[in-house]
Amino acid sequence: MLHYTVRALPEAHLYQVRIRVPASVLKLHVLTAASWTPGSYLMREFASRIRTPRAVAAATGETLKVVRLGKASWQVALEALAPDALVDIEYEAFAYSEGIHDAWLDHSRGFINPAALFLFPEGLSQRMPVTIAFDAPGYRILGTLDEVVSNDAAHRSSLPLFKAESIERFFDSPWHLLSQSECAHVFDVLVCGVVHRILITGVPSINVERIRSDLARLFETIIRFWDPEGRAPFDRYLLSLHLAPELYGGLEHAEGTVLLHDPRVLPAAGEETPPKDYDDFLTLVSHEYFHAWLVKRIRPKAFVPYDLTREAYTTDLWLFEGFTSYYEGRLALDAGVIDRKEWLKGFNARLNAALTREGFDRMSLTESSMAAWVKLYRQSADSPYSQTSYYSKGALLAFILESKIRSLAPDRSLDDVMRGLYGDYLRSASAGTYAGLTPDALVTAIHRHTGCDLAPLIQILTEKADASSTAHDVWRAELKAALDSHGLVLAPDPDTPAALRLAGIRYANTRDDGKIVLQYVPSTSPAFQAGLFAGDELIAIDGERTTVRTVNRQIERLRGRSAEILWFRGHRIERGVLDLSREPEPAFLERLPQKIEEKAETPL
Repeated sequence: MLHYTVRALPEAHLYQVRIRVPASVLKLHVLTAASWTPGSYLMREFASRIRTPRAVAAATGETLKVVRLGKASWQVALEALAPDALVDIEYEAFAYSEGIHDAWLDHSRGFINPAALFLFPEGLSQRMPVTIAFDAPGYRILGTLDEVVSNDAAHRSSLPLFKAESIERFFDSPWHLLSQSECAHVFDVLVCGVVHRILITGVPSINVERIRSDLARLFETIIRFWDPEGRAPFDRYLLSLHLAPELYGGLEHAEGTVLLHDPRVLPAAGEETPPKDYDDFLTLVSHEYFHAWLVKRIRPKAFVPYDLTREAYTTDLWLFEGFTSYYEGRLALDAGVIDRKEWLKGFNARLNAALTREGFDRMSLTESSMAAWVKLYRQSADSPYSQTSYYSKGALLAFILESKIRSLAPDRSLDDVMRGLYGDYLRSASAGTYAGLTPDALVTAIHRHTGCDLAPLIQILTEKADASSTAHDVWRAELKAALDSHGLVLAPDPDTPAALRLAGIRYANTRDDGKIVLQYVPSTSPAFQAGLFAGDELIAIDGERTTVRTVNRQIERLRGRSAEILWFRGHRIERGVLDLSREPEPAFLERLPQKIEEKAETPL
């Protein structure tokens, strides 16, 4: 058994960690730090937060030598110890990141994503039990592990003690430390016999009853989506939401989720009408809650078991994240917590996030999944030209497949396929034989549960990408057919600013200084042909200074002619000619934002 003790040092934003481990374990396994955390496919190198570990023999206090073997691994010298001797390893970990993947500690609150904090013996059996105690006076400890009383004299103390039956569950169980000074709201939502504990920090006032009611409807809808009889795969759930300006994100866990958002999204006590961004909060919850089934139970083969020391490559993150991105809004709509207008708005945003990037036709979904470790979380100026997101493009694929299945087998749906995959998981997990989904699992499940053979279509839509290939035409034809089956059509978005619609100038419009700094310039646009690129600061059009307030009117006045433009690239002034005298290229128009609209009814 591994035993961790965590001491909070809020003034230094440090957690002091002690691991008590048998010498026999350390003789066979190197002490290591995680490099990534499940649900976020980026090497975060958590060893960078760790201060030099120290080791002593637990019985005698004798200092043991600790040797660094690499960036995230250490070896303890154990020659003089008997195999059954216990070793205490101590270190400090810096905790001053608000990220959902990391750790935080100050006098108000603490947060621990275990992968970011805890060293562990690499290669140790996933079934090894783990206990953890907290030495954190003044803080209330919240997590999903059972609190226990130790009968082991070596571990007995007055500190709160919790137990995980396996290393995997230990690393999938985040912790929250709340001081009395923290502005926190803790309440329960009982759904399908499961207590969902809700923890919200960062705002003084929320409408608890409205939030509780909406979450209850959302949770029950998703539980019954997976199991119509209402059986959840967990016996408790902890949803934590921390609110601070301009934060956003979510990370799923098997028995909970950790969310970040802006304080403006929640209704305050007494507010009958929620703020306009409340729907965004509910769909974020829907996304992460759905992951408790798809990702945390139904997993890619490469994630069974998790190896947090190296990348785990899989070709089908478009299924796990993309399908979740489709169902996040659809199930929120089914639950009645958002209306059809808000569902369309959210799905429209997903569609434009995919189709407005040239990378949509240049990177396949399988490639996007395989390249997640170096592409998705490391966006560059080249990303819109060469990359696509398996979140947004995968959501469009789910929408297409849902419509395709209903057209071929009217009494079946993609929902039946997802429930079939979950049933397969339950049967194999109960037998202890679950090995994750192979790349062909979805095709097989569609055929088995709907009778539809969609293998050729799925191959084109997931494995092929080339703007001049069949895949381009198939994607657009299938998307049009899917929209049509829902009574929807695509049309140019009339709210697209003139600078983007006519010239291809896309910029952030949230700058207080009015400067126009370009984000993305489509390669088929007049602006790209004039020489503009991401990062440039546009300063003049046709001899006039330009700002966020004036640029769209200045571009409109240029229609049918050309003019000189000036911009800063770094500290140097550049100049070019913006030519709007010709009709824009079809390939440019194809990348402009589209609006999903309800079909107009045909007059009788």
